[in-house]
Amino acid sequence: MKTYTESRLAETIISTMIERGIGPDEEYTAEAGSDYGQVEAWRLHNGEYAIKYGDNAQTDYALTDDADDLAAWLESDDLCGADRAVQTATIRGIDEVSEAGEADEEPFAILVSRDYYGPESVTTVASDDRGDALAFDTYAEAREWVVGEKAEPYYLSHNESGRPTYKIITVG
Repeated sequence: MKTYTESRLAETIISTMIERGIGPDEEYTAEAGSDYGQVEAWRLHNGEYAIKYGDNAQTDYALTDDADDLAAWLESDDLCGADRAVQTATIRGIDEVSEAGEADEEPFAILVSRDYYGPESVTTVASDDRGDALAFDTYAEAREWVVGEKAEPYYLSHNESGRPTYKIITVG
């Protein structure tokens, strides 16, 4: 008898459901839109879930007993610091990233969030002219950079709906 890996079994179950016109019981689309990632969950008779997750480049499948936090299927545990914050903002939304305060003593970075009609948001880390991420030793230095950016004229890019917003974060 041929055995299937858990991933292959989940893929077979989901393909069968789709062929029979049975849609997912739960869905989650990343804040940036379906181009970044989507998760679909089908509840099985035994209480488990068959999960289909990924983005346009790759789709993965899994079986799990919990579908409470579908966004977690799109997150990578390999990231830290500003990269982790960008990922959280892209998947869960910028409001899910904690803003730093003046009392924080860790290194700081700035998230830059640009909104486009569609709707679509793109969050990046503030960088210099060469594209290297900016790092600030104090909250005051980071705040000064934001004030400077807001004082400069800003030219919208194609389909951009307004000036970027800035969020100072800790990256320590």
